[in-house]
Amino acid sequence: MTWLLVEDDPDIRNVVAVMMQLWGEKSLALSDGNAAWTWLDNVAAGTYKGELPELALMDIRMPGHTGDQIAARIRETGPIKNIPIILMTAFTLTEAEVQSMMARAGVDHMIKKPLPDMDVFKSTLYQVRDDKHKKTSALSESSTTTTAPLPSIPPTRPPTPFTPPAAMVAPLRPADTLPIRVAAAPSNGAPITQPIVKSKPSTPATASPVPPPALTPSAPPIPVPPTSAMPTTPPNAKSKPSGSIPATALPVPPPALAPTPAPTPSTSAPATPPIAKSRPSGSSLAPTPATSTPPASSTPTALGPDTKPIDPSTS
Repeated sequence: MTWLLVEDDPDIRNVVAVMMQLWGEKSLALSDGNAAWTWLDNVAAGTYKGELPELALMDIRMPGHTGDQIAARIRETGPIKNIPIILMTAFTLTEAEVQSMMARAGVDHMIKKPLPDMDVFKSTLYQVRDDKHKKTSALSESSTTTTAPLPSIPPTRPPTPFTPPAAMVAPLRPADTLPIRVAAAPSNGAPITQPIVKSKPSTPATASPVPPPALTPSAPPIPVPPTSAMPTTPPNAKSKPSGSIPATALPVPPPALAPTPAPTPSTSAPATPPIAKSRPSGSSLAPTPATSTPPASSTPTALGPDTKPIDPSTS
């Protein structure tokens, strides 16, 4: 198999290339970052005809593009984007810097210079390669199992056009169109002008008026006599039982007046006899002459047989 080797130090590049040959691998050795960048352009364009590497071993600090920049470009190149990438450096880097570079450029492992002995160096490179292959295989299998083919959907039949039955198609009435009249050819040889025949507009259906609903005749109102015309029931009258003819209201007689007692004669003044009324004309009796007023006494004065006492209410 072919391994990519990018190292600007010729001594280190030659030693590592010999090691690769001893391990049974071919080396694709490039002198610096610019040479590696040009090679990636050819791979991306498809013009590189050689065998593509399965592993990349590169120095970080080189003229032109650095090792981490080349690693990031490899991750974007389709045919070799999944190969394991190992970087070598003689500079001291903190653990945070190493982790940041590996995450940003997609680096799988970092080796510090000077390089270890050949056996340790060999086992490290092969271990990184095998781990990367296992990880890539697991990712490809998971993507294959999770991406199930979609069920085939039968083609949809086109909708059948609706053809109305003959009973629903109204025939064209002769009255809806006007006859076409062809004018005779003029004698002067002018072209015949065909008159424009317009179709007779169909008469819109007029909605028949809906008669109003019949009203039920209402019963005539019952006359109610006014209150002043109604007979007044006397307060002391008792109502007759229902079903009998009501009694006519009788006039109420005025209350009887008690007789006014005769005035009691005073002891200090003589009593004045009542004035006697004369009898009607035709009486044979002569009026009784007036007598002198006797002195007051406790016995009332006697009246004559032909005299009547005077009613005070009539005087």
